[in-house]
Amino acid sequence: MNMLITLDPMGRVMGEPIGDVGDADALEATGLGFMCGLEVHQQLATGKLHSRQAGDLHDVTIESVPEHWPRVLRKLRPAQGESGQVDVAARFEAKRGRRFIYIQSPNSGLIELDDQPPEGHDEDAVELALTISGLMRAHPVPLLQTMRKTVVDGSNTSGFQRTTLVATNGVISTPDGDVGVDVICLEEDSARKLDTTATKDGEIVTWNLDRLGIPLIEIATAPEVQSPEHAKVTAQVMGTILRDTRRVRRGLGSIRQDLNVSIACGDRVEIKGCQDLDWIPRIIRLEMARQLHFYRLANTLRKQLSLPALPPDRRDTSAEVEAAVDNAVATAIPLDIHDVSAVFSACESKMVATSLADGAAMLALRLPHLGGNLGVKSEDSGGAQLPRLGRELASAARLAGVAG
Repeated sequence: MNMLITLDPMGRVMGEPIGDVGDADALEATGLGFMCGLEVHQQLATGKLHSRQAGDLHDVTIESVPEHWPRVLRKLRPAQGESGQVDVAARFEAKRGRRFIYIQSPNSGLIELDDQPPEGHDEDAVELALTISGLMRAHPVPLLQTMRKTVVDGSNTSGFQRTTLVATNGVISTPDGDVGVDVICLEEDSARKLDTTATKDGEIVTWNLDRLGIPLIEIATAPEVQSPEHAKVTAQVMGTILRDTRRVRRGLGSIRQDLNVSIACGDRVEIKGCQDLDWIPRIIRLEMARQLHFYRLANTLRKQLSLPALPPDRRDTSAEVEAAVDNAVATAIPLDIHDVSAVFSACESKMVATSLADGAAMLALRLPHLGGNLGVKSEDSGGAQLPRLGRELASAARLAGVAG
């Protein structure tokens, strides 16, 4: 598809973005200011990273877990970090009030339960990480120093993931050009979720500790992927390099790709857990269409309120202007919540009736200026659902633990 592309001397996109969100496959990456990078997470076929436990996985479900495996009930609580502030994500998770049951598999001990300090790095895992770094022409760091990433979903008993920087500034060669490798890290894999149960006091999530601590090598590329199709090729090349070592795990769940995608008029979005390489181009194109749709919808709504439009390139966004827009929107769409439980008291929906009987409330919020803009269920030319604001709002509500 040919289209006129206008860039300023700094490489910024000029003029309104062109493309039909109903035909994601026809969107032109360069003309939309496409940027993409990959994060590949590959399990290593070694022992656990910071304990001397075996890196075995036990094929069990919540129904088949042996009764003699110990279980521990925990609840994570937010605490101030080194900066003296409580992490925003930790504060949000605390409001959800979730509790976690950890099932101790035969290959998990006190370290996995966060009842004992971790051991040093597994030597085999470090050697393999350095080998992979060499294959990707990366430069090893002079000192391995373990860092901590906050993890608040309960998948790690300690509330953080141990990560170690191994090498930087590598490069991989693909048929469509080189792609830089920013960092190569060693990190711990998370526990495996077995079940989620809703209770009056919040959700109870059950985790299996067999996978917790298995070494992962994380490889993050520079945002030099040229197109959705090039992203698939890049992932294939990286997978080949990893398998050539003959010391990485194989099978479903042993490797995953996270996709960092943006277009000029949108924001960077990380799409986690893509395991099927054939789906990568399609997933990226659907995200491009989603960002393009919401850019246009945002400017439609801003026009209704006589507010400044978003620029075609978000790097030109003014913080001062956006702060004024935030205040204007808060005034135009006030957070005026109403309890409408009585209206739904005779509702035939089993979910609604059960929730109200358990003491839940049905809340409603007026959304002036959004009439007709929440979207309807319709499909694009490839059979995927078109982006719609209503689904985005529902996803945000579910993250907060709201049912519906």
